[in-house]
Amino acid sequence: MNSLPFRVLVLASALALAAGCANQQEAAQKPQMRALGQAMTTDAQQISDEAIGLEIRRRLELADAGDAATLLVTVDGGRVTLHGRASSLTAAWRAEGVARAVAGVREMTNQITVNP
Repeated sequence: MNSLPFRVLVLASALALAAGCANQQEAAQKPQMRALGQAMTTDAQQISDEAIGLEIRRRLELADAGDAATLLVTVDGGRVTLHGRASSLTAAWRAEGVARAVAGVREMTNQITVNP
């Protein structure tokens, strides 16, 4: 049995593992990217449900003044639920997208009904 190919395989595996670990360390040191207007948070920071709800409400009013007044935002442990009525399916989806983009949102439930 020739052990040279086995040794080469073990060496190549070890090098690949070391390279992967180095890439993870570099990724951890890079600054986070965010969308324009989106707050940056770290895992150590906890955002209160009240702050999440207020930020969603603020962004909804900026994004669509007409339907925002008819929407109710509830937040529990980072789980956001949108209730209310929208004038179109597009407006309901837009409201969901706005809410998802807020830092601290972990789950999203869209219970907005569309008026025909």
